[in-house]
Amino acid sequence: MRTLFAGSYVFDLEAPQEPEVHVYVQGDRVIGGELPGLVAQVLETEDAEFVSDFLYVHSSFISSTELLRALMYQIAPFAVPDHRPEPVHPDGPPAQYAENALYVLTAWVAEHFPDFKKQEGLMDLLIRFHVTALLGSTTVTNEGKQSFSRTLADVQNSRMRGIDIF
Repeated sequence: MRTLFAGSYVFDLEAPQEPEVHVYVQGDRVIGGELPGLVAQVLETEDAEFVSDFLYVHSSFISSTELLRALMYQIAPFAVPDHRPEPVHPDGPPAQYAENALYVLTAWVAEHFPDFKKQEGLMDLLIRFHVTALLGSTTVTNEGKQSFSRTLADVQNSRMRGIDIF
């Protein structure tokens, strides 16, 4: 069994597969799950620690490009027309997914910016999404867009001034 520990969460990457079960929970801890379920969990949670832990360990079970595309799809599906996630909710994703995906994306840029530099093309994909899809999206608030834009600019400016914030 391969298990990752991050903060107070345990991500069991080889949890037993059960039909129609996407996330495995023990008490109040997520212990594993299938990728669509884990992404849904990160979009449905109000637990900032879970989001941070998920972002910290995500590269052990999903590429950063896959995660970015999954988040982009929730915010602006037209931006990733070839991305078709496995549905977790039979009636479609809850309305708050877009705003929550933007929150997760903003936290990822703010807390784990080196992820975008490590994987070839990821930063370009993020910038293209920001300019071509996010700013015109009607699924998220203007406040969310502005927060993301400020965070992205702050991180990029810090890096350009030679300040290593990580």
